[in-house]
Amino acid sequence: MNGWAGKRIRADLTKKVTVVENLPLEYLRKWIGGRGLNSEVVYHETKAGMDPFDPANPLCFGVGPLSGTFAPMSGRVTVSSRSPMVEPHAHGDTNMGGHWGPELKFAGYDQIIVKGKADKPVYLWIDDDKIELRDASKLWGKNTMETTLEILNELGDPDIKVACIGPGGERLIRYACIVNSFNRNGGRTGMGAVMGSKNLKAIAVRGTKPVTIADPQKFMDACWKDRDKIDKDPPVALLRAEGTLLLFDFANAIGLAGAYKNHTTGFAPGIEEQFGGVVHMKKYLHGREGCFACAISCGRYTHIKEGEFAGTHFGGPEMESACNLGPRIGTYDWEPVLKMVQMCDLYGIDTVSAGAAISWAMDAYESGLLTEKDTGGIPFRWGDTKTAIKVIDLINNRDGFGKLLGEG
Repeated sequence: MNGWAGKRIRADLTKKVTVVENLPLEYLRKWIGGRGLNSEVVYHETKAGMDPFDPANPLCFGVGPLSGTFAPMSGRVTVSSRSPMVEPHAHGDTNMGGHWGPELKFAGYDQIIVKGKADKPVYLWIDDDKIELRDASKLWGKNTMETTLEILNELGDPDIKVACIGPGGERLIRYACIVNSFNRNGGRTGMGAVMGSKNLKAIAVRGTKPVTIADPQKFMDACWKDRDKIDKDPPVALLRAEGTLLLFDFANAIGLAGAYKNHTTGFAPGIEEQFGGVVHMKKYLHGREGCFACAISCGRYTHIKEGEFAGTHFGGPEMESACNLGPRIGTYDWEPVLKMVQMCDLYGIDTVSAGAAISWAMDAYESGLLTEKDTGGIPFRWGDTKTAIKVIDLINNRDGFGKLLGEG
């Protein structure tokens, strides 16, 4: 079998059992890759109205036949389940880059399906053919960076790839993320909350197997042709330079930056000069990075060197994170926005959904639909980043008004 690994892992956390299933070629050809494989399982192994936190709800991690190859931009993984963010608990997908997906392929698997609920926190350790559930009690409550580092130290190999949840997933915040490679997040649909409902803290993978190709030379020729085409495409040079933050520069002109003040306008005045990718590149960019097999490397690494948030450093942000925790709450002040993105990444909370919740509260407060009596004494004013930072902590801790905002 070429491209596909032809196997998947089923883990039943209630029974503490893992099983490897062989996947026939006709099945793989029908469903192709991560989204297809996952959708087939979620469709056939759930029922209408199922609570996403039901232990029987399958949490699926799927990769495709190009994962782990030289094909450009193929280092992705799709995570699917019934979603706690989509009513009435419909199918939810999230997708993340980084290096975790290809590592799963190198270990010899196209998919992982997790069901059940562990009686105490666990993490799944996949080392080629060796699969085991390990105690994660000491990891519970730790943020995504602490969790990743502790697992790498415990297993003694810095090249192991870890996908994990933070406190947000443990506390079932409905838009909790799954984070791999420290800063590659699968957000929006609450897959981190589903993972937390199963007491599954992380999945660590190490693989040493090849991904076989039917005609390696023809495949490499095709990959190089595509990479050359991508490399010569003018927007790619901008993406490398500014990351997805370049979208601020032209989206505003055609009305797509209308997230400003919770979408109350189709135009964000002055955003290009104050908040675009060029500003970030000049003041906060420490380095660039790419996901596995990426021919673009739009990823950012941010470092704030001075001021109130001096020393803050993390992978990111991308445009949606910066937009929803910046202009959407009425601010172009880069440094507190970057701090909020970092906080969300460490807590394992989706930046877009967090920004949406906070901007909604600001909009409702400014419109008189919410009062301090409703918010527990919090005045939600446009552009108040100090309040927004405090509220992210409240959301993460499910404390006070933050508990409501954590419901999405």
